[in-house]
Amino acid sequence: LPTPSGKIELYSKLMEQHGYPGLPTHTPLVETDKYPFLFVPGPNHNFLNSTFSNNEKHTKLEKEPKLHLNIKDAEEKGIENGDLVKVWNDRGSCILPAAVGEHVLPGVAVSQGLWADADGKHYLVNALTPDRLADMGGGATFFSGRVQIGKI
Repeated sequence: LPTPSGKIELYSKLMEQHGYPGLPTHTPLVETDKYPFLFVPGPNHNFLNSTFSNNEKHTKLEKEPKLHLNIKDAEEKGIENGDLVKVWNDRGSCILPAAVGEHVLPGVAVSQGLWADADGKHYLVNALTPDRLADMGGGATFFSGRVQIGKI
């Protein structure tokens, strides 16, 4: 392996020398009342990012975009399954139907896929993703966004 020891290193002196923790760590996002939900724009099963999102065959398989919410969060916001909700932060907003249940943790909002916006329904979740770079590696921070949600 291309490490100083030639082995898998759970503790890395090289990482420490570059200013990172020597052990893997998790730094949670700062929670605020303004944007209380962690937003996860996960992939769906029948698109490849936004590719195929404007193809009738693939959109029929996916049916419609949704924002998955925990039932406790939905009750607090007066949101029921199928209600249209606005999701927003300082970067932008989108409108999605709510899918209420117990498949996501409280405080988390999940939307699957990047839907084409040809019909003007404002499904563009990319408007919500952060534009900063990751602290390690300089990659994208797609899953590090916070949002607010309100029933329309």
